[in-house]
Amino acid sequence: MKTCQYWVLDEDEHEVPCGKPAVCYIIWPGGPKGNTTYWYCAEHYDNRIADVWDCGRRDVLKLSGAL
Repeated sequence: MKTCQYWVLDEDEHEVPCGKPAVCYIIWPGGPKGNTTYWYCAEHYDNRIADVWDCGRRDVLKLSGAL
């Protein structure tokens, strides 16, 4: 099972991955090894997709099925 890769602060104020079960993904094109897939829980997927919309990355939205 995939887990959410969104970074959150733990009780000691350290950044750690969320770790909830992932239900959605975002695909970033390019890179040295091709496309990269990031997995998110529903809550954090909404946050990241909003950021991607704000950045105008239509390529990412299209690859991720959000457009």
